[in-house]
Amino acid sequence: SSGINAEYGHRSGDRECRLSRTGNTQNEQFRMAHEDPMYHVLRKKFEEQDEERSQKELRIAQMKAMLEDSSSSDEEKKSKKKKKKKKRRKSQHDDGNEKDEGPEPKQRSRKTSGENDRGIEKRRISESGDDRKSERERSRERERSRERERSREKRKGDRRDDRKDTERVRSRERERSREKRKGDRRDDRKDTERVRSRERERSRDRQRSKERERRKSDKRDDKKDKLKTKEVKRKKSSTEKRKKRRLHPSDSD
Repeated sequence: SSGINAEYGHRSGDRECRLSRTGNTQNEQFRMAHEDPMYHVLRKKFEEQDEERSQKELRIAQMKAMLEDSSSSDEEKKSKKKKKKKKRRKSQHDDGNEKDEGPEPKQRSRKTSGENDRGIEKRRISESGDDRKSERERSRERERSRERERSREKRKGDRRDDRKDTERVRSRERERSREKRKGDRRDDRKDTERVRSRERERSRDRQRSKERERRKSDKRDDKKDKLKTKEVKRKKSSTEKRKKRRLHPSDSD
């Protein structure tokens, strides 16, 4: 401790601690776990999940082992059956060879001729069987080809139906779009007509207001003119009276 304090102390000239910036992660983790009240609950949940996973893995391993054992047992059974068949064939072959062996060559020649006949018959039977197999294979191939043609026709029909459906949908969409455009145009026309009617009404109102103002101005001008004429008449009458007085002072007395 003395050496550590000497290296990393709080005195002047001492170096800084290595964990001053990063901190001790182990102590911080222990502190967080100790202070967090939900840590223990979450820990139990994680432990239960780990246990379930381990149990599942064990079950999977057991099932794999069982499958491997069953597959190995099946293979062993198959191998045993094959061995038994081989043994039977070998025993039959050995019995035939023992029968063929004999002291009399004439009997051997007779048996060989009969065996030749039997071999010919077997060949004919095998050839007929091959012919039957070939006919069966041909019939199967024909059926397969027919099924392929049917599947191709079905696919073509499905494609045609799909194309028709797509065309119908597209035509319906086009009709809807046309109807929408027509409706939009009608709405636009109605809106334009409304705007125009409003503008007309406004223009009429303006004209009416202008006419009213003109009439009012005309009336005012008429009144002014009348007043001017009256004033002019008064002035004339006053001037005439003055002239008369000057000319005929006696009349005035």
